[in-house]
Amino acid sequence: IIVAALLAALKKMKATEHVRVVHAGWMSALVVGAVAYVLGRHLLAGAEREWMEGVAALVAVGMLLYAALWLNARSNMSQFMGELREKMKGALGRGSLFGLFLIAFTAVLRESFETAIFLQGLALDSPAGVAWGVLVGSVALVILVLFINRLGFRLPMKTLFNISTVVLVVTAVMLLGKGLHSLQEVGALPLYPVSFVTIDLLG
Repeated sequence: IIVAALLAALKKMKATEHVRVVHAGWMSALVVGAVAYVLGRHLLAGAEREWMEGVAALVAVGMLLYAALWLNARSNMSQFMGELREKMKGALGRGSLFGLFLIAFTAVLRESFETAIFLQGLALDSPAGVAWGVLVGSVALVILVLFINRLGFRLPMKTLFNISTVVLVVTAVMLLGKGLHSLQEVGALPLYPVSFVTIDLLG
């Protein structure tokens, strides 16, 4: 969505010759996110695995809640597009293609890094499930991009942002439970069993 917004802003500003700079920015951010995921898996394979799992899950909770608040704050798409256009006008006005690259890179880097961290948290229980989820999500994303580009399909942005916010918060609750449980297993947090309904899915 962010990349599409950047490209749309360039088109509106009649600066389509700089499209390749935006593409270079978001692709670089994806590479950094992939590296972060690989390094995270390496860290979790260490001797202090339980500690690292608990910390990774709690960090993922923080990132998910931040992402949810960020999405919720930008459910007004016209305001969001206005902010992006102002940033891009500033970069292009200074003749700074590096500035344009930086806007695309930082916009997608946050998403890429957040995704790498919360995938670490989800993979604690089921790496195979995460792999399948990433695959299905990627296919859905490609289909969505084709619908938008080829058929001119318009996404209901406010609804999409609101649904995404709910999904992120629910995922954060799940990871919070799992992270606290990991820290209880290593004795970092006390364990006080309470006779209540148990929902494994929520950690």
